[in-house]
Amino acid sequence: MTTKVPFKCQCGKVTGTVKNASPSKGNHVVCMCIDCQTYAHYLSSEAILDKNGGTELFQSTPNNFEIIDGTEFIKLLKLSPKGADRFYTGCCHTPIANNISAKMAFSSTPTAIMDFDAVQSSKAQTIGEVSHYCMAKYGYGDLPKNAHSKFPLLLTIKIFVTLLLGKLTKSYRPHPFYNDKTGEPIAPSQVIDKERKHEIIEKLYKIKQTYSSDS
Repeated sequence: MTTKVPFKCQCGKVTGTVKNASPSKGNHVVCMCIDCQTYAHYLSSEAILDKNGGTELFQSTPNNFEIIDGTEFIKLLKLSPKGADRFYTGCCHTPIANNISAKMAFSSTPTAIMDFDAVQSSKAQTIGEVSHYCMAKYGYGDLPKNAHSKFPLLLTIKIFVTLLLGKLTKSYRPHPFYNDKTGEPIAPSQVIDKERKHEIIEKLYKIKQTYSSDS
């Protein structure tokens, strides 16, 4: 069974839905990579990170995501010129979705902004339990026993297959974060300042070292 789950930013100005939310239509994962952590700290949205520095995500295809209100508040940040397109809200700095490009059938959104109560179903009942804990080499604290130090092969294969099928089925359309005709993102691209990025990464390594010294 699939479910249409609403989402909204912290202040409520940006709203939307995740259609076909189910284990068969996406991946429920936690990513502890340094980029996701840097992104959260840059936006001062550390609350989205779990106790290990991970971001819990639902990965699916762009045609399963829909923006209803507040498109004008959406902004785009890249952590490097060739990095992922990370869309967030300028109104309250809420991470909304990560994408690769206009013609890649991949989009992921933090489960923290999804309103499972609205569909009277738990997170696990709707999108399944977390299937993969990724990039745990950047995590800290007492990590899950099944955490992968890098990106697990099985998840890599699943995403590759989704991207390949997406090329054939055009499941990257309609794309809520890009113009389907021009391929341009709905917001101007901003690349994070290198010095600011370095400062945040230094801070994150200090956090990890604190946990390591306490263990």
